[in-house]
Amino acid sequence: AIYHQYEILVGLEKYEEARLLMEESVEICRATGYQSQLNCSLTALGIVLAKQGKMDQAMEHIEKAIQVATQIHDLWGQEFSLRTLGTNLRLQKKYPEALKTFACSLEVAKQMGDRIGAGIILANMSIVTNVLEDYHASGKYAQEAFVIFQTIGSEYQMAFPLRLMAYAAIHAGNLVYARELNLQSLKQN
Repeated sequence: AIYHQYEILVGLEKYEEARLLMEESVEICRATGYQSQLNCSLTALGIVLAKQGKMDQAMEHIEKAIQVATQIHDLWGQEFSLRTLGTNLRLQKKYPEALKTFACSLEVAKQMGDRIGAGIILANMSIVTNVLEDYHASGKYAQEAFVIFQTIGSEYQMAFPLRLMAYAAIHAGNLVYARELNLQSLKQN
């Protein structure tokens, strides 16, 4: 119930209330020994701290979450925390570190068969390689994400990789294909 309340507060951009709620959740988890939820609460605390611009504190909590998930062999927790860490590194423009972190997160997602997570991670890897001006890799990651979302029938998720593929096509000089991809992405939303 606490985590769902947190999601509502973040959705309403009430970050301070969300932070206090997650700090309370972390304390409850530590007191009760509920390690799996501790991982989730530490990651959520890291997310809200990042939204407040407190990136050093955010990274510290997310790294603690990764440690907890690793200690208890919680693959979902590892993947979620690593993906969050990668996103924060990307937001800090630490692109090579973000790419390595996303690659670790992708391996965990594949290990546990999390196709949605893998698709989201691949889309993030496409963003990072795009910023690094490796448009071929960006297009490849976007294509892999698109195929995953298409395979599982997630039309909502398909639009973003299509846009990333279009951007890669533009840089490859294939404007007709880029236009087709953009039009197809618009149909997905």
